[in-house]
Amino acid sequence: MFRYSRGSSAEKGGVAVIVAVLLAGGVLFGASAIAIDVGNMMFERRQLQNGTDATAMKLADICGSDVTTCNDASVKAKLVALASLNALDGKSQLDTSVYANGQCGRVPGAPSMPACASLTSDASISNLGQCPALPAWLKAGTSPYVETYTLTDDKGASKLKSFFGMAGTRVTACARVAWGPAKKTSVLPLTFGECEWASATNVLSSTNTIDPTKTPVYNKEIALAVNYDTKKAACASYNGHDYMGGFGWLEHPSGICAVNADENSWVPGWPGNGTGNDCLPDVHVGDTVLIPICDCINDTKTICPNDVSSKTYYHIKGMASFLVTAIDLTGKTEGTPGGAAKSECQNESNNKQCIYGKFLKDLTPVGQIDTSGGGGTDYGLTVAQPVG
Repeated sequence: MFRYSRGSSAEKGGVAVIVAVLLAGGVLFGASAIAIDVGNMMFERRQLQNGTDATAMKLADICGSDVTTCNDASVKAKLVALASLNALDGKSQLDTSVYANGQCGRVPGAPSMPACASLTSDASISNLGQCPALPAWLKAGTSPYVETYTLTDDKGASKLKSFFGMAGTRVTACARVAWGPAKKTSVLPLTFGECEWASATNVLSSTNTIDPTKTPVYNKEIALAVNYDTKKAACASYNGHDYMGGFGWLEHPSGICAVNADENSWVPGWPGNGTGNDCLPDVHVGDTVLIPICDCINDTKTICPNDVSSKTYYHIKGMASFLVTAIDLTGKTEGTPGGAAKSECQNESNNKQCIYGKFLKDLTPVGQIDTSGGGGTDYGLTVAQPVG
């Protein structure tokens, strides 16, 4: 009978020979070095990509907030510092192998920002140091965007270098952010008429529409009244006028003072200083609130006969950002408005009740930009969105 022996000297000898060959040829050491190097590279890439994403968002914030400051040379130091904050060794750099300052973009009006090659050609999908192809809506449209390119500061301590004489490899990364008027975002369930925004920002035309030749004036304290009288004739007759109140509360879940508003959608609500007052405790002086702008008020979701009952639908045209400076409404009084805004409220409203504040030129990373090609109506609120 054949008997199997676990401790046979022949088997021991065979294993010993195999191990000796592997060790002598450096295969085990080499495999271990490769595994360590690949692991280090992946860890390095995660850090670098996080930093690159942050630099792209920061550059979009700079260029989207004030295009006159969108200069690839002058912002370079800020981006390098931000990228390095996300690296354990604090030594990430901008990759200047393609663009002189590691940045490019499509930013009309920028004093200095090289055009990105992604507008005309797609990078190889195998090159992780390049951004992926532009989405079709971004390539065909006009929405501005920027790209940033980074790399590790040195080639790293390769385990292969000491064993096989091989050097490490610098890791590279790319990130892209586009921005444009907010199409969809979470907002306070409170809407103002487009005419009021146009009047407040000095772009209301003689025909009671937005004058595209005028530049909106932001950061000016104004009064948004609950009930306008005939002195506000322009907005009293405007489609999307303030009917039964200077603003309307939108229908929202009980106990949740927010709604997801979408450009060109109809949202049910109550005109004037009414049901939505349950949200007043959540609104305070000093708050910057995101509010939808309506251009039509109609019971049957028709644009735009002037008929309204006690409950109606508001047609949302876009989004705005509003800094609250004072509140004087039934159920809440807070803060002290400036003299000019107070006089505006006294002269233009029946019941002298207003929310005071300033429309802002603001940029937020929360929400969705219009991807139809040309961007939505711009009421000052811009959304920055990663797109590769």
